[in-house]
Amino acid sequence: MYFSTAATVLLLANAAYVHGQNCKVTPDPTTGAVVIPNDWTEIEAGAFRGCANIKSVVIPTKISRIRDYAFDSSALEEVVFQNGTQLHEIGLSAFYGTNIIIIEIPKTVKLMHKFAFASSALEEVVFQDGSTLEIIEVGAFANTNIIKIEIPKSVKMINDEAFGDTDLEEVLFEDGSQLETIGVWAFISTKITEIEIPEGVKKIGDYAFANTDLRTINIPLGAAVGIDVFLNTPCPDQTIFTSGKIVVECNIVTRTYAPTDKLAPTSTIAPTNAPTSTIAPTNAPTSTFAPSNATSTENPSDTPTKTPTLAPTEKPSNTVAPTEKPSDTPTKTPTVAPTERPSDTPTKTPTLAPTENPSDTPTKTPTVTPSENPSDAPVTKTPTKNSPKGDLKAQHRCSNSGHSNGSLTTNLDGSLTLPVPNPDVEQIIPPYAFRFCVPSLVTLTIPASAKVAEFGVDAFSGLTTLKAVAFYPMEESTLKKIGASAFEDATALESFKIPETVTEIGAYAFINAAILSKIIIPGNVSMLGVRAFEGTGITSLTFRFGSRLALISARAFFGTKKLKRVLIPESVTKLGRNAFAQGGLEDLAFAPNSKLGTIASFAFAGNSLGDVTLSKNIQLIGEGAFENAGITSVSFVVGNKIQTIGQRVSYNNQHLSRCVHIKS
Repeated sequence: MYFSTAATVLLLANAAYVHGQNCKVTPDPTTGAVVIPNDWTEIEAGAFRGCANIKSVVIPTKISRIRDYAFDSSALEEVVFQNGTQLHEIGLSAFYGTNIIIIEIPKTVKLMHKFAFASSALEEVVFQDGSTLEIIEVGAFANTNIIKIEIPKSVKMINDEAFGDTDLEEVLFEDGSQLETIGVWAFISTKITEIEIPEGVKKIGDYAFANTDLRTINIPLGAAVGIDVFLNTPCPDQTIFTSGKIVVECNIVTRTYAPTDKLAPTSTIAPTNAPTSTIAPTNAPTSTFAPSNATSTENPSDTPTKTPTLAPTEKPSNTVAPTEKPSDTPTKTPTVAPTERPSDTPTKTPTLAPTENPSDTPTKTPTVTPSENPSDAPVTKTPTKNSPKGDLKAQHRCSNSGHSNGSLTTNLDGSLTLPVPNPDVEQIIPPYAFRFCVPSLVTLTIPASAKVAEFGVDAFSGLTTLKAVAFYPMEESTLKKIGASAFEDATALESFKIPETVTEIGAYAFINAAILSKIIIPGNVSMLGVRAFEGTGITSLTFRFGSRLALISARAFFGTKKLKRVLIPESVTKLGRNAFAQGGLEDLAFAPNSKLGTIASFAFAGNSLGDVTLSKNIQLIGEGAFENAGITSVSFVVGNKIQTIGQRVSYNNQHLSRCVHIKS
């Protein structure tokens, strides 16, 4: 199996991880192969996280778990599972951002946690016959290059954004599918044109098929259809998509839904360019797959887009309760590959259930790598010398409710100053550390002496009473990473000054922090995750001088309606898909000597920009990049390097009077 580097870094919480390259076993200097020791029964969390020299690994039969972040952001290109594998669990972001292109998932895998293969170079996924997997978790395959997928009949839930922002064209379901739920944004911004939903599906979540070219679908009788499920699809009449309807090429077929109806003839999936098997005999050497460097191109589109409203959505349960279910080889019903891709992406308001913390699935995310999948960029690690790492476990959790072994207690006014457990050890604040505080946490002060280096995944997620987090003194802060969904749905958060020491801001880090008004991105930040500030109330966004940020990831500032002006820093080379879409921007500027080369699809769609002058080094402007963006004129600098302009770049800009104006 294969994967590529990606722009979002999800942080390891509740486990020791030293910043920088982590190779638990030294790869062969010539081949990059890793041999797993015979006494291992699992691959521990972060074992090869960021390992730059690893190329291939054979997973021995007796390995039962691949823990969280095991190969995250490493250079891994190939994974082979030995015959008779006992693997039953693939952890959170286990293969996130690797260079794997193809994977055959063993039938024994029952648990696959969030973002397991997200933001990778993955092009092909095959589930072994007899798969026992019941849930395809949040963002499991998001932002990959997958074109076709066959969902095993054992799967009961396709969770939120499981396949979001992929190149997915064809979705097949095994005969006898037990699927019941399709989650929020499950297939958002894919290239699906046709899909046959299994008859047992009871719920289709909000925006599940938004921004696709879907024209043909059956909706099972009795299925609950969420908000804007088909937003920005080609069919002009959205009211046709209701329970019990069969829609073919945007027309309702005049017959009642019946399980026997087929939208297309059945066929059997044949993996493209796949080897005969990636499951190798026990003594087999690793095979030599060559990672693909192919990139996808912008999809043309002729369909007018709509401006979605930012509306909260409900989130299906993430609880995994797998059962062993043998399976036989089924037939599948193919869907037709799309020809166009519509525009902007709706706002997301996900809620995380605390039942699946880092090792069991934290945030979403996310969101987003290959070619036009903008949330991808190489991961940068910040090494720390001889610095051990701990986590704030029982001694640094609130003692109430679900954590009777915790030791922290908030003051009557909800304030708390974090104790210093060991001034010589860097600390990670673990998921939901303050969720059970009584009184609820309102303000948190972190002394520099506490040496907090990371806010782990979901550290403050869902704390609707939290108003402020501050470091004292700020100039001595040791914080380096803000984990994925660290402040997700922290709807009362008014103030958070990001310390200058921070280098990474994870996916969904502040999503839906609706009253957070001012953000300054420190110059050391080199990684800004997908949807990091989506749906926030920011009115002021500043990138420090000397910024190292190369990529503003997909939907990083989507739906920031109060943000009126942005200056893109010199260091940024790519703006991801929907990076500033559906916002309130009125003034867009680029720093002198801007290195920006790519403006991805719909990056500024749905704003009120007025006059826009593009920087000199831009080479590609993606489809719909300025669609419905209120543009009155577009100017290109003399000597510009524009090579590609996607379709519908300036669609629905009614006051555009000058399409191109050369300016010295």
